[in-house]
Amino acid sequence: MRVLRGRPSLWLVTLGGWLVAGALALGWFWIPDSSAAGVVWSGVQFLAAAAWLLLLPAATLYYLAGAQAGGEISWREALARAAKQAPRLLLWGALAAALAWYAGARAPAWVAAPLTLGIVLPSLALVTLPGPLRERGVRFVQAMVLGIPAALAAWALWSWRPAVTGLGWEIASLLLRAGLAYVIAAAGWLMAAARAAAPLAATRAESS
Repeated sequence: MRVLRGRPSLWLVTLGGWLVAGALALGWFWIPDSSAAGVVWSGVQFLAAAAWLLLLPAATLYYLAGAQAGGEISWREALARAAKQAPRLLLWGALAAALAWYAGARAPAWVAAPLTLGIVLPSLALVTLPGPLRERGVRFVQAMVLGIPAALAAWALWSWRPAVTGLGWEIASLLLRAGLAYVIAAAGWLMAAARAAAPLAATRAESS
């Protein structure tokens, strides 16, 4: 997609942003809660991780919509617009977390991973973006078509265990597979998000 080319900040924010979200989430699990300070700090980090996990995909949609409409917006403006949708983001986040938890508990990982990337994340466009519901629904289906294969490819690469011997080669293989799988998943999300944000781009273009 043309909108994804020539925008290094889009890739940097996406790749770095999801790493930050993962670090916050993992750090929250490791915070000791045996003291009052630990409980407070655990609550603060949980809120930070939850807020970033909600704002990052929504801001990405607004940024892509602005880029496709021909009117570039800054990431600060995209985050501000996403923050204005806080009630809808909270509702979507609760439903997405419940679905992800249920899928993780009931379904194998190769089903849960594409479910999250290919269905849950693009569904955010149905909640936050304006435009005709029918058109948003069509774009959502198109986004799933892009996101699910990328998620399956990323998961297949991560799950693959090449026949290598030696600790050094095993570590190198793990790092290489993890890095490539992460880039594939991020690219799949960006392609899905660009397609899902198209109704908002059309709305912005018509109103300008």
